[in-house]
Amino acid sequence: MQKANPIFWKIFFAGLGAFILLLILINVGVFGSLPSLKELENPSIMLASEVYADDGTLMGKYYKDKSNRSNVEYHDISKSAINALLSTEDKRFYDHSGIDGMGLLRAIVKLGRDGAEAPSRNSSQNICWVRDPIIWREGG
Repeated sequence: MQKANPIFWKIFFAGLGAFILLLILINVGVFGSLPSLKELENPSIMLASEVYADDGTLMGKYYKDKSNRSNVEYHDISKSAINALLSTEDKRFYDHSGIDGMGLLRAIVKLGRDGAEAPSRNSSQNICWVRDPIIWREGG
């Protein structure tokens, strides 16, 4: 029987410890405060959609008079709007349940430089007006 490599276990436990430390630091608020569970479950509907120019200046805000967000049923959303959102997704969007295993594996192998993308990241990267290379490392 072959002995386990002690370097492997040192690296494994150091990584596990670093991950646990990261979670503790996030929980304590070192990187900024987290929203409460109540805020996540009940988001404010008094938000306006903002439109920015290429140079980053605010061009305007769009909202309704009393409350500027309203809930809609899925069948009330136009098929064109759904198709526009889905066009920003990966090619295997209908083949996975929300986590693209191939993309996740590619992200791990390439150390996060490429790979799996969440729908919100895809959509924001493909249709967002911000093209800061620090934010969008792939050149958006």
